[in-house]
Amino acid sequence: MTPPARQASDLDFTLPPGPGRRAKKWLLPDGPGAVRSISVAEDGTCAIAYEAPRHAPDSDCEVHVRSGPDLQAQVARYEALRAPVALTRDGRRLAAAETVPPGSERTSPSPGVRVIEVGDGTEGVHWPLQALFGWTPSGETLVALTRRPGMRPPVMSPAIPPAAVVDDLLGLERDAKARLVAADVVRAEVTALDRHRVLGGTLYQGAQLAVTGDGAVAIVHTSDYGVYSRLVGFSVATGELVWSQPALTEKKRLFREPCRAAATSPCGRLAAFASAPGPRGRLVVRIADNALPEDVNLTVLDTATGRVVLALDTRELGSDKAPNALCFHPSGWLAVGFGDGRVAHVTMTGSSTVYRAVSRAISALAFTSDGARLLVGGSDPRGLCAVELTAAERNPLEQSAR
Repeated sequence: MTPPARQASDLDFTLPPGPGRRAKKWLLPDGPGAVRSISVAEDGTCAIAYEAPRHAPDSDCEVHVRSGPDLQAQVARYEALRAPVALTRDGRRLAAAETVPPGSERTSPSPGVRVIEVGDGTEGVHWPLQALFGWTPSGETLVALTRRPGMRPPVMSPAIPPAAVVDDLLGLERDAKARLVAADVVRAEVTALDRHRVLGGTLYQGAQLAVTGDGAVAIVHTSDYGVYSRLVGFSVATGELVWSQPALTEKKRLFREPCRAAATSPCGRLAAFASAPGPRGRLVVRIADNALPEDVNLTVLDTATGRVVLALDTRELGSDKAPNALCFHPSGWLAVGFGDGRVAHVTMTGSSTVYRAVSRAISALAFTSDGARLLVGGSDPRGLCAVELTAAERNPLEQSAR
């Protein structure tokens, strides 16, 4: 079911200070490595990407699909796949990055994206796409960026799309600039979305991609060869440019550092992007004139217009480390995970609460399908941490009305 669109007043709430010590439950303590990506479907099915242990081959990375209240039931396990992972809304289809082929350097880019029908016993289909992608609500279209030109195909590949589709994708790689595409994985068709080529220079450094919860807009962070950085929104239906922040005519940087994380709200209205903090710190709340201060490293935008809803320096949230993960709660507030194990809950009015969720760096955040717990993944050897949310965090509007 598609979440209803939220009105402006639905986001004008604050969260009361939460407890410093949160109720937690450690899940899956025997995982094969650090948790690097989490995706949760509406039925509670969860995909978890594990990083290979240090000094192990990159091909030792795994993706597990699990279900149950505490994810105790294993639905499927896939080898040689890594972060990021994305389940379709109904949990029936999985997209995950492929690992670097044996013999290649671990720093090499992923050879492509694997699309799998969960639980059907097959290895899925290899799509020659960059490991930046997101599903539309139908679960049939994967929006992604094309790969670096001249990349070698995987040594051992599962099924691939028809030759004409592969040729189309390889053709889009030839000019050394990433292209935004919509891949219909059911009909095996590809459509280029950036029709007017406004993405600019090579996108591989600090690029991020997010698809809105309603599937209407795909948002790309582009660095324009590292000189400028901006967020650009495209219509998934038509491929037309919807907005740019800053405007294409402005030679400005949205972030000083490479973009590290992105998320969109389930209702489709909001998108958040974050980079490492810059050299200074200043909190900026509720940008009324749409100007972007230089100190900002976390920006929340209205996905329909590109208007800045919230912009801030994350060091004012209580952590000097970079934000590595973002996730929107169904009610509209944002969870931010940091490199020191802290998590901040941030509302669109600028109120926030912060606590230490795990002992080491956070790499992934996801809310359970009922919105009652926050799943926190990273390098903590105890496994995946499930943090219980307070009543005010689960239903902030209801609590504010009391």
